[in-house]
Amino acid sequence: MKELKPTMNNTTGSWDKFYNETEFNYFFKNQGDKPYWVQRFIEPRESVMDMASGAGRIPFLIKQIRPNLEISVSDFSRRSLSDLEKMKDLFSEVTFLDITKIDREDNWYDVITACEVLEHLDDPKIAVKEMARVARRKIIVTTPYRENTADPSHKWAFTLDDMYDLLSPYGQTMVSVINGDSNILGVVWLS
Repeated sequence: MKELKPTMNNTTGSWDKFYNETEFNYFFKNQGDKPYWVQRFIEPRESVMDMASGAGRIPFLIKQIRPNLEISVSDFSRRSLSDLEKMKDLFSEVTFLDITKIDREDNWYDVITACEVLEHLDDPKIAVKEMARVARRKIIVTTPYRENTADPSHKWAFTLDDMYDLLSPYGQTMVSVINGDSNILGVVWLS
């Protein structure tokens, strides 16, 4: 992983400010094929928690593809949670959770997803360890591929090897480039 120089801190307050200053529809643009690839690895009856859901863009788009899928959403930004609450009829649960300290027992959900999240964290390894603790069957993540974005909140840039090294200690791992060549998809089948 290559450490970048973010100009935005990864705090509840900075994300609340970001969501307050950003037009809501912005979050639903340019998602490419990420929702399609993420949902392909979720079985019909698996319970899913999407971590750091932000405005809910990825889980919302997954629900458009698979309307019967039970998805819970979470974030640690109160502003984000207020947006997610507006879509609560789509989701099984809308809750405050911090991906680095998930307030759930071990093996609580079948699948944990974290789409476009790890690149923002101070230590992505802590988040992956927590997701592996709380998930029973799988972890599914997406990140930007290398440094293909000028996002001021990104702290890390990942290659395929970086993602494999991050996820593989927890089980059988597959990593691939998706969405043209702009994103990495990582899936871990937990041991």
